[in-house]
Amino acid sequence: MLAIELVAILAALRSASSSLTCFTCSSSSNEACNRKAIDQPCMLQNAVCMTTHTFMPDSLQSVSVEKKCVSQCNASLIGCHLFNQSPSFFYKICTYCCDKNYCNLNATLDSNESMAHSRSLLSSSASYNQPTNYFLFTLPFIFSTYF
Repeated sequence: MLAIELVAILAALRSASSSLTCFTCSSSSNEACNRKAIDQPCMLQNAVCMTTHTFMPDSLQSVSVEKKCVSQCNASLIGCHLFNQSPSFFYKICTYCCDKNYCNLNATLDSNESMAHSRSLLSSSASYNQPTNYFLFTLPFIFSTYF
């Protein structure tokens, strides 16, 4: 009986999945994130892969990398932003979105790279039509996790 229920649950999950598969992970570096990434298709409503890379711009040392499936990506999120924690201590946060299987392999270091990885989404505005404040929700997570 339990086996039948388990098979039914797995079948329901599979039918709720899209055909898009993204790297899905959170870690202190891109390599570590990719190594521990979960290999499963995105849920049906999530048709975009998003990668956010936070690092120290002077040394290029990663602080965090987060990769996930999302339902949409606001164009204003794509690129890089500086965040000052204090007058002498700041981070660079680069985000890109893409819509092909495993397209979020890399973590970008500048806006040009982020725009290049997001090119297919930027050419079709339907992929990211509603604004989100993902950037604002990410910052508290980063600082509570690493500092």
